[in-house]
Amino acid sequence: MRKTTLALAIIATLTGGSVQAQMFKCTDPATGRTIFSQTQCATEAQSIDVDVHRPSADQIEAHRQRVETHQQMIEDGIDRRRAMRIEANRRLYEAELAAEHQRTLAEIQANRARANNNQAGATYLQALSQDEANANARYQAELERLRGGR
Repeated sequence: MRKTTLALAIIATLTGGSVQAQMFKCTDPATGRTIFSQTQCATEAQSIDVDVHRPSADQIEAHRQRVETHQQMIEDGIDRRRAMRIEANRRLYEAELAAEHQRTLAEIQANRARANNNQAGATYLQALSQDEANANARYQAELERLRGGR
């Protein structure tokens, strides 16, 4: 917004029709290059009248509206890209969460396969079942939080 305000301030100072400005055209004796200056750059300087156009109030307003429209389009594009990045990161996190959940369940299954078929093994299997239920509950709660309570 500050750029827009600055541009409008500059344009506003230029309003009021055209203005005559005097410029001088000289030739640099050392290099032979043509030089334009607001002050007389040499005694043989040629005076040039410059007609400077100043935009009308309607032209300034039309330009201001175009600037605001373009600025809004840019801000909308930034917002869309930000939303797309957030959604991509959310999906990536969701995939990582699912992969971690699958690793946890695979580890529990591997431990089940090693459980002995006796009283100690039965107690261990019960603990593994509780671990599995806890892992599923944590996964579902995190998914719910990630999806915004849907």
